[in-house]
Amino acid sequence: MMEAAELPEDEERQRVFYGHVRESIISLLLGVGLYLLAYSLVAHFQRHRLRDECYSGEEDSTVYRIVTWLCSCAVGVSLGSVLLLPLSIASNEVLVHYPDSYYVKWLNTSLIRGMWNQVFVGSNLCLFLLLPFAYFFTESEGLAGSRKGLTARVQETALLLGLLAVLAVGVAGLAAAMVTNSGQAPHWWFLSLPLLYSMVAMLGVLLTSVCTPLGFSCLFTVLGNIITKPKLHSWGEADIEQLRLEEAALQRRHKLQ
Repeated sequence: MMEAAELPEDEERQRVFYGHVRESIISLLLGVGLYLLAYSLVAHFQRHRLRDECYSGEEDSTVYRIVTWLCSCAVGVSLGSVLLLPLSIASNEVLVHYPDSYYVKWLNTSLIRGMWNQVFVGSNLCLFLLLPFAYFFTESEGLAGSRKGLTARVQETALLLGLLAVLAVGVAGLAAAMVTNSGQAPHWWFLSLPLLYSMVAMLGVLLTSVCTPLGFSCLFTVLGNIITKPKLHSWGEADIEQLRLEEAALQRRHKLQ
C-alpha cells in the first residue's frame, strides 16, 4: 500500500523535474540563438577599419573584443524583450487551436512566465552592470601608480561602477523621499532594482516624448520641400501705394496730352 501511494508522488516529481530541464534547455537554446543574431548584427554595423585603427596593441584588442561580447549580450536581451510579447501571443494561439497536440505541449504557462522573468533579470543586468562596465572599461587606462594591464583597467572600472551605484542609489533615495513626503529619512532597503529600472524607463519615455516632435517637424519640413507650394500674391501697403503712384502718373500724362 505504501509503495502504491509513493508511486504517484515519484511520477509527479519526475514530471516537474523533466519539465524544468525542458524549460532550461529551451531557454538556453533561445538565448544562444539571440546572442548569435545580436553578435552578427553588431559585427555587421561595426566599422572594421576604424576598429583596427583604435588598436594600439594586444591589450586594446582584448578590451574591444570583450566590450563587443558585452554589447552583443545586451542587444540579444533587447531582441528577446521585443520578441517576447509576439511569441507569447503566438504560443497562446497555437495552444488554443491545438490543445491536444503532443508537439506543442512544451508551450506551457510555466515556460512563458520563466522567459518573462529571465528577460526582466537580463534587462536589469545589462542596464545596470554590463553596459556601464563596457563603457567604463573602454575608457579606462588604469589607476594612477598601478601597472598597466587588464587588471588595472578592471580595477578602475569597478571603482567607477561603485561610484555610479552610490550616485544612482542616492538619486533614487531623494526621488523616493520627494514622492512619499513622509518627512522621514528614506529607508535604503526600499531602494531596489525595479525602482531604479522604473526611473530609467521614465527618463527614456521623457526623452522620447521630447525628441519625437522634433522628428515630426523634420518630417513636415522634408515634405514641404518636396511638395510644390502654390505662388499666392499677397497685396501689401507698398504694392497698393505703388499702384496709386502709377495711376497718378497716368492721369497727369493724360491731362498733358
